[in-house]
Amino acid sequence: MKIHLLGVNGPFPESGGATSGYLLDTGRELIQFDLGSGVLSRLTARTAPEALSAICLTHWHYDHTADLPVLMYRLQALGKQIRIYAPEDEFSPVFRLMSSEPSFLLTPVRSGDSFQIGNLSLTAGPARHPVPTVGYRIHSAEADWGYTGDTNTCPSLI
Repeated sequence: MKIHLLGVNGPFPESGGATSGYLLDTGRELIQFDLGSGVLSRLTARTAPEALSAICLTHWHYDHTADLPVLMYRLQALGKQIRIYAPEDEFSPVFRLMSSEPSFLLTPVRSGDSFQIGNLSLTAGPARHPVPTVGYRIHSAEADWGYTGDTNTCPSLI
């Protein structure tokens, strides 16, 4: 299991940087966690974005989703679809756009939900942020990994 840090800046990218974006590569599955500003070009340097097994978003703030509309154009041009797992947030303009876009198969997740992506088991957990937000625990036979996105301390992180 390899984790590629594609973007670590927030709430906006530094010169030559990118906001939140982490690519999990198991050799069988490619999962993108958050897709903030500048992340798509870094992802494309590693793999064709349409080869992703899924995208998991922690929440819909722009520094975690800004490259989704750009990816949407690529998917439309190629006639491809990608599944997105993310909390619902009707107040987010990006959520409203993506939930009506056929290139993205949006699967809402709440804290406590579990799902499979290939040979990986993922569980959404609570996070402390001003908008609907989740973190993810990823389990495989080889390793466990946690990704929180934006959160303040909360007992569930333990």
